[in-house]
Amino acid sequence: MSTRSRIAAVVLIGFVGWIPAAQAETTGEIDCRGPTGSTTYPKCADIPVIVLKTQGGCTALLPYQTLVVYTKKKTTTVTWNLFAPAGFTFTNNGIAIPNPPSGYTSVGSGSNGTRFSWSIAGNAPVPTSAAPHTVNVIDPTGNGCVSADPVITHDASR
Repeated sequence: MSTRSRIAAVVLIGFVGWIPAAQAETTGEIDCRGPTGSTTYPKCADIPVIVLKTQGGCTALLPYQTLVVYTKKKTTTVTWNLFAPAGFTFTNNGIAIPNPPSGYTSVGSGSNGTRFSWSIAGNAPVPTSAAPHTVNVIDPTGNGCVSADPVITHDASR
């Protein structure tokens, strides 16, 4: 195992505790429960974006393939929090949803570029398919990190 692989494994193992292990292993899906909170990501806040520094650059990772947001028909803000070496930040379109479903609005970044949020309106229709989204993070010199390709959807009934 290369040093880079060992470092990546150690970093990711540190975050596995935040994901329901059985759920993540079987489906790659996690959820957050907007207004009511949950044990995974209370009130859809602080969803980690983990940045791994590599010899040739960096990679921005999310702990899911699919994020399901349960809104209970209430406006819900989903916030991602950057876990990265010093100087790494979200770009102006830190979590980019190319064709956002109706009712999804980018709130933008905060905390000096280390947090990024989207809002889902309480009356947003449930999308017919999950929305792909991209993580856009730059290193201290302005070079972009490679991103994962997860999707997001919501369920207004729960």
